[in-house]
Amino acid sequence: MRSRPPHACGNFYHVFIRGNGKQAIFRDNEDRDTFETCVVSAVAHYRSEIHAYCWMTNHVHLLFRAGEQPIHRTVHHFSTQYARQFNKKYEMVGHLFQGRHGRRLIEGDEHLLQVLRYIHRNPLEARMIDDLRRYTWSSYPDYAEPDRLGFTRTEFILELFGSDQQNAREALIAFTIDNEFPTIMNPWSTWQEIVNEACRRFETTHEELCGSNSNRSCSKARCWIAEAAIAAELGSMSWVAKRLRRTPSALSRSMKVNKQS
Repeated sequence: MRSRPPHACGNFYHVFIRGNGKQAIFRDNEDRDTFETCVVSAVAHYRSEIHAYCWMTNHVHLLFRAGEQPIHRTVHHFSTQYARQFNKKYEMVGHLFQGRHGRRLIEGDEHLLQVLRYIHRNPLEARMIDDLRRYTWSSYPDYAEPDRLGFTRTEFILELFGSDQQNAREALIAFTIDNEFPTIMNPWSTWQEIVNEACRRFETTHEELCGSNSNRSCSKARCWIAEAAIAAELGSMSWVAKRLRRTPSALSRSMKVNKQS
């Protein structure tokens, strides 16, 4: 298991927190309001920025841009404050959240947009709603609707879609709802879930992936598995290569070729 990425001022991070034992961390909209208040207070106190978020039933996602203070201080501040209020309200004791929060360093604009899309599509993928604009516990309406006043910092990401605000919003909406665009894996995914998803996407089998088959589909599937498994912090390149019965150097070369094609 890799350690969490180090803090660096100005870097973007995907932060995610899940309920202990996958329990619900919100029981009603009042709870979501309370959580949001805790988040806004912590972000202001530690001078960090939120560029996207989504509050689900048993977990949350945030796209942070770090300030001078480490992200973990902001997360610890709002999660502890909220857990205390939640337990008091429902007369509960013990941990509300599952261990420490998860955190992924965002590496480049393409990765940033993939994570943004993943965060915003959570309610859609969970079949909670069919129009993302109607899901108010997400930053998606902040991006899609120019008149909505939220705490999300939208200007940086919108500029990646163009200098004209209206055109940028339309491009972001199209990018988000396009079902043909590949969706990144859930950050809590297991090895088997990643392999199964690769087999589905690339129409191959586990036996072919671990065998001598070198066709383009299998090669792409192996590269996709490596990227997803490493992103989920399941293990290193060597760890993935061993499970696919490949050498680390061969898998690494394959990934470079796949990116260039």
